[in-house]
Amino acid sequence: MNLRGEICVNAVVTCTNRKSKVVEDCLRLRNFSGKAIKDVLPRWVERLEEKAVDRYPADSLYQGEHWSVAKTIPSIAQKGGFRVRLWVLSAGYGLVRIGSDLRPYSATFSTGSPDSLTRFGPGSTAEWWDRLCRVRELGGSKIRSLEELAAKHKDDPLLIAASEPYLIAIKNDLARATPRLASADLLSVVSAGLRTRPGANGSFLPCDSRFQVYFAEEAPKQGSLIGDNPSLEGGGSKQALNARILQLILKKYLKKGGPTQLKSPALAEWLRTLMEPLPFPKLEKRRTHTDTQVKEWIMENLDTGSRSALHRRFRDEGRACEQTRFKKLHEEVTNQV
Repeated sequence: MNLRGEICVNAVVTCTNRKSKVVEDCLRLRNFSGKAIKDVLPRWVERLEEKAVDRYPADSLYQGEHWSVAKTIPSIAQKGGFRVRLWVLSAGYGLVRIGSDLRPYSATFSTGSPDSLTRFGPGSTAEWWDRLCRVRELGGSKIRSLEELAAKHKDDPLLIAASEPYLIAIKNDLARATPRLASADLLSVVSAGLRTRPGANGSFLPCDSRFQVYFAEEAPKQGSLIGDNPSLEGGGSKQALNARILQLILKKYLKKGGPTQLKSPALAEWLRTLMEPLPFPKLEKRRTHTDTQVKEWIMENLDTGSRSALHRRFRDEGRACEQTRFKKLHEEVTNQV
């Protein structure tokens, strides 16, 4: 609740690999030697906290289709007459607010990047997140974990939109956060096409690629659901699907009665009624792309999966790129970031 006793919504989205500012070599994870997180993390945090360096608000630092959708969530809530606190799951900083001032960095929970935290071995991303969240006020945020967020705002709905690599990283934090809420039904997790359910099994909402069909049909009628990127077509890419579903919930579902209606069982049923009548997206003749276009796509999606997973997703979206060529372009992108 806020100071006036009104129910607010805590919405949590993931960071992006793509940044609006150049990342210095000193804040690329690949340049930190060491085999153990306990040895690397203190040096990483020390770099982030260096004085007399430029920092930028998170809402303008992160870039890409996913972010163009996610950052509209507070304004959509405001138009609906309620308030949303927007939080970011940052692989570099931990949990931060959208207005936090951050240094440009390169670190990710996904595989296939030279700055991937998976280099430390099995379970490493969860260890990194747990240790990072214990660093007080990093990025200027007093609330440093989902557990602390749930404890501070126990009566407010907590909505999380995240891909599988991020959910694996926050699984322990998510499990600790659930009992902190006044009711477990206040927690809802959006992760389209998720194979596993780490951390909060009963709170995962039903959603998959059929929502791309939904958004493709809705786009001509309600362009605001697509965000502020005029280049998006139809239902948009899978990379932005979780944020778009979260945006849909806050734009349409809350018209039924406001934030007090955001309970995961009812919300799951509502999403299921939207999704189940829809077909899965049809694969049309694959579209060809220039090297520059493929590299731009890879850059935008780099932190969401390994090279092979990205190639499959690229093809699933009806795009053509031979495997050897995609590997070469992927290597060029990872060497640049």
